[in-house]
Amino acid sequence: MIGLVESCGDVCTLSDIKAVQHRYQTPRHAEHYLLELHSGGEPLKLFSSDYADLEARPVQLMPAEPGTRLISVFVGLAEDEKPIVDKAPIIAWALCIDGQVRPVTPAGVSRGFNPASLGNWYPEYLEMPNGAIHQFGYDAEPEDFVSVAMVIERETRRQRKYEAERKARAAARAEDADQ
Repeated sequence: MIGLVESCGDVCTLSDIKAVQHRYQTPRHAEHYLLELHSGGEPLKLFSSDYADLEARPVQLMPAEPGTRLISVFVGLAEDEKPIVDKAPIIAWALCIDGQVRPVTPAGVSRGFNPASLGNWYPEYLEMPNGAIHQFGYDAEPEDFVSVAMVIERETRRQRKYEAERKARAAARAEDADQ
């Protein structure tokens, strides 16, 4: 676990953070966060991307039960494209600085979505040792799944709906531009 926070050339320790204040975007400043420090002095300025890394920083790790896995499903845009399912072992649970508990895989702490999804939100799922599957993340739906096939079906429906909505918005914008 890294105990340092760095932004805009300034560095502080996690233990020196007293409070975090959110500042909205203004004409002269990008959206950012100010970290008030126990040591005093000027607050440390963090941009949104730096804060996203900070909030998922673990402050405590607890071992996970063997057989617990993190499931990610990627659905292609083409109808004939087969979904890709990725399963990673969960080796621990991380209590993070923002108070959320997140799974830890060999690749690190998971945020509950795949950051490489290029604008498409792909939720992640937890497979428990007893076989039960639960959606994980901030926007998780309170439903259980009994198989990975059910997860694939749900994600395929969600992705097809998202793609249809995106196409409808693009068509509406094109129609507005023609007028």
